[in-house]
Amino acid sequence: MGSGGDFSNAGAMKLSVAGNDDIVLSNIEAAPSVTVTNTYLLLMDNDFDGVASPGDTIRHTIVMTNTDDTFDAPVSGVFLNSGIDANANLVVGSVTTMQGTVTTGNMGGNTSISINIGSIADTITVTYDVLINSPFSSTVFQISNQGTVTSNDLVGGVITDYPASGGNTDPTIIPITQSIIGDFVWSDINNDGVQNGGAELGISGITLDAYFDVDNSNTISGGDIFTWHDYYRYQRSLFFWFTKLFKFSYRCYRYR
Repeated sequence: MGSGGDFSNAGAMKLSVAGNDDIVLSNIEAAPSVTVTNTYLLLMDNDFDGVASPGDTIRHTIVMTNTDDTFDAPVSGVFLNSGIDANANLVVGSVTTMQGTVTTGNMGGNTSISINIGSIADTITVTYDVLINSPFSSTVFQISNQGTVTSNDLVGGVITDYPASGGNTDPTIIPITQSIIGDFVWSDINNDGVQNGGAELGISGITLDAYFDVDNSNTISGGDIFTWHDYYRYQRSLFFWFTKLFKFSYRCYRYR
């Protein structure tokens, strides 16, 4: 074979020794290899709209796999670290691991996770939950997450990958859907439903409320639901907006 041989891609080799039967050396490992995926699911859909939205809870699942076969040595001294998107909060106490010790993430005030995994011989799974902020910025449309796995045997470490994106090092991006009612407030002098400019200028200093018109009567009745859970009353500028609405038909009322 000679000195300085490169066996990094060798799965098996045969050696002939003094004319005897061949000796087979299987699966020579030159360097450890670990893959790390980060997927998510909508754990608590508080507004029942089937998509991630403000106030919902997301569960992340990180799977770390020693991609070499069972004949190879485990990857040792493994740590997993991950921050949390600025538009979400870690659900304290939600961090779980199949193996190792959660050093950060399950105590009050923790805003990131850190886990001392130890060694990975095959596959280790970690989960943790994040609560999407509510209210949520109207100019932000996603949250993201990406962790890092370090080890005594992994030069530079490995960052988590969201496999659905098609790459090898993609962050896990979660689109955030907001139900928002909002528009310009003006006096519709000619009642055509169009803001025509001129005398039809914006109006400030009024208050609008939004409600779910349960019986579709176009009037407020006993069964109607006000957006008490998370709404903004328009009072100051020429624009209004109501956010974090459930999947209903809403109407605005009350001009004063």
